[in-house]
Amino acid sequence: MKPSEPRVLRRAHASRGRLRLRLPWLKRRPAEATRLADLVVALGGMERVEVRLRTGSLLCLFDPARLEAEDVVAAVCRHSGAVEIGAGDDAPLPERRRASALGRVLARSAAGINQDILEASDGTLDLGTVAALGFLTLAAGEIALTRTLPIPQWSSLAWWAFRTFTEFELHVEDEG
Repeated sequence: MKPSEPRVLRRAHASRGRLRLRLPWLKRRPAEATRLADLVVALGGMERVEVRLRTGSLLCLFDPARLEAEDVVAAVCRHSGAVEIGAGDDAPLPERRRASALGRVLARSAAGINQDILEASDGTLDLGTVAALGFLTLAAGEIALTRTLPIPQWSSLAWWAFRTFTEFELHVEDEG
């Protein structure tokens, strides 16, 4: 793992007094995993911390009257330099305005694929980046084979104009 490589953390499971975190980069850092567990177990209210190097997970058992899951996550992020990238597998996606049932199913599927890519690459790649690189590779291949620069079809231009407008409009609504 390079020092500049981002470290990610994901909540795999949380219940009262119990929290399992996934930190994929711990698999390659056993000494750091032990140091992190020692720092986290020193939190007031923490009862036990177990490291699973094979899965890159940290199991934290704590007194919920003295400590909250948010405090544990904050401490792990602070001590490790990790960034939380998402909630557990069964966490709902944020609902978008005017989304259909099919749209929500597709969005959940894409979010799951995105989560897998983020975890596999330790936060270096996401689904959007992989898709963009794939399309760029296909376009370069077409140009190399045909030795011409094709003009996009009107339907493609219309789709991207619509997509750009709706994305911009959603971000403006969220800010205002």
